[in-house]
Amino acid sequence: MIDTIVCYTAWGDGRENNRRKNREKEKEGLRKIGEAVRSIGGKYPYRCKSHSSGEAMVAMSLYPVGCDMEEIPRGERAGRMLRGMSFFLEREEAERVMKSDRPEETATLAWTRKECIYKIHGSRRGSSGADIVCEKFILRGDGEEFVSLYVRENMIMTCCRRPVGDILWIEVERNERNEGNNTGSRKRDETLSGD
Repeated sequence: MIDTIVCYTAWGDGRENNRRKNREKEKEGLRKIGEAVRSIGGKYPYRCKSHSSGEAMVAMSLYPVGCDMEEIPRGERAGRMLRGMSFFLEREEAERVMKSDRPEETATLAWTRKECIYKIHGSRRGSSGADIVCEKFILRGDGEEFVSLYVRENMIMTCCRRPVGDILWIEVERNERNEGNNTGSRKRDETLSGD
């Protein structure tokens, strides 16, 4: 049995800088995801949601779950994020981010993982025992697993669940032919399985 399901939207092209339009897309995405969740059914007592830059996601699980999605910053936004890493990373972790091949991507991965920890444990400084600065997209530590995917080339989404188990990713598609009343969805390439 699948113990965790993540429904998400991938509607944006990453070029929309209008906050109002992005918020409208996020609200529409959460509404569509809600329709998809109701059609899936099942009893998943733990739920978490996230939205960013016009995209949205909802994770539901039999066990505690956290999710987050963030756009990889570019230009001045990247500089601000890298300068402000002390807010969410220890000094040694921030130094490792700066030494990585792609510091903006590595910092975004670390940020989404910290947000997941916060959403599960209620503490931003909590530890999962995992090396959150690691550039791998599947990361395990102390009974928790972080799985990260690109929604588009500049948007990362991460789901963390405890205990490690199976996760099914479902992309909720936008139906632009009608008024948006129908919900389409498709499964990601495969179910990612925790061993």
